[in-house]
Amino acid sequence: MISNGIPTFCLGIIGLLICLLACYFVFDVPVRGSLFLIFLSSSLYLFIALCLGLTVSAVVKSQFLASQLVLVFSFLPTLILTDYLFDLKSAPFWAKVISVLCPATWYVELLIALLLVGNVQSLITKDLIALTLFAIVMGFLATRYIKKTLE
Repeated sequence: MISNGIPTFCLGIIGLLICLLACYFVFDVPVRGSLFLIFLSSSLYLFIALCLGLTVSAVVKSQFLASQLVLVFSFLPTLILTDYLFDLKSAPFWAKVISVLCPATWYVELLIALLLVGNVQSLITKDLIALTLFAIVMGFLATRYIKKTLE
């Protein structure tokens, strides 16, 4: 599990660094929050995404089906249910419930708070706790299913 995750995790952190540099220098987005908290929350989200990919690839036998399932379970909810494209304040109740179950919702909310507002503890704490809980659950699921496929 570690040997598969470390290179992908490092690539994700490099991508994050490039995006943060572009935000600051190209688009003049202020970084008012702590860079440590930005990297911590991004590391948690990367861990969640890696565990989701490992879990799906351990459960499904076909690589094509695994890539399609990860696309359906991660990319589409991230795009639609995180306030990134559509405002969830006007969404129906069921969409709000599903968005709470999507880790990207908490991550996007945390990044908005850290980049634009700053280190406001009341805004950051619940999102960090939610991401930590998602990371624990996904890490448990990934290790459980990978152990089953190795046996």
